[in-house]
Amino acid sequence: MSRRLAPWLLGGAGLALAVALALTATPARIWEYARHASWPGLAAAFAWAVVIAGARGVRLSLLLGRRTPADLAVAAASVAQLAVSILPWRVGELALVPALRAAGLPGTPRAISVLVVSRVLDVAILLAWGIAAAVLLGAPLGVAPLALAFLAGAVWLAWRVGGALLARIAATWRRPPGLRRAFLRHALQARRELRHAGRSPARFGGAVACSLLAWAGVWGLCVALIRSMSLDWPAGAVLLAVVGASLAAAVPINAVGNFGTLEAGWAASLAATGASAADALASGFAVHLWSLLFSAVLGALAAFWLVARRSMTPVSHERDAASIRRSSDTGA
Repeated sequence: MSRRLAPWLLGGAGLALAVALALTATPARIWEYARHASWPGLAAAFAWAVVIAGARGVRLSLLLGRRTPADLAVAAASVAQLAVSILPWRVGELALVPALRAAGLPGTPRAISVLVVSRVLDVAILLAWGIAAAVLLGAPLGVAPLALAFLAGAVWLAWRVGGALLARIAATWRRPPGLRRAFLRHALQARRELRHAGRSPARFGGAVACSLLAWAGVWGLCVALIRSMSLDWPAGAVLLAVVGASLAAAVPINAVGNFGTLEAGWAASLAATGASAADALASGFAVHLWSLLFSAVLGALAAFWLVARRSMTPVSHERDAASIRRSSDTGA
């Protein structure tokens, strides 16, 4: 399979999966759930969406450095999240780079390294929430500390093994060709970001706390939407569905955003708790559509703010951007 053909085959598979699941759930049933969501529930869900955007933006500000304006970081994170929700093949993840450039913040290598660190935190926190979901659904309380200890050990082992492997690659690839050189540069920068964050307990702890809050917000948003649709699934079951949907959405088989893979993970997780598979699948599409609308609203407002902020104070903004780049280069 050629490299040019592979993305289109993956996109086609994602589109086929999304269409098949939508037809299985029936569009009329999906529309029924989405249309009958109560206004108070939608207002609560949108408030959670604002909390999520704020948490992701503050985490981005912490990872970029103390001189990064929080409002610009929140706006950049919101624009990038909208791109993730719409673009295929998970390429929306890379939208953070132009979003940061629009904000006048650090350039490509640092942006990609911060993106990698953010995703590492997301995966670790998501797995921790999965353990919480198991406890909420009746798993023995003693399982939680053991599972968390195992998770911490796995992260530490991955860090040690990954660091040693990266050092060996760096020593071997003294003058690698183009793609390898770019990969090595970004990997080394990401490792540098993790090490730098680890040297500042307050900064790293803040980033972890923001990650916890962001995923708690996703859970709260989904619970609010589910309740607004008059579905009475337990909060623990919804949390498990969030974990399952997020893990499934990480698979790059997407034509439009995460449609298809996300619903598959959501429905499978809910069905495992005893929920009706048909209701789980239809509600998954309805929740996804409302979440996409929230992302579109916040992303549009964020894009407007980036443009307005840059035009309001162009001179001082450029000076701040140059200062941020200098502090980034020195690891401040």
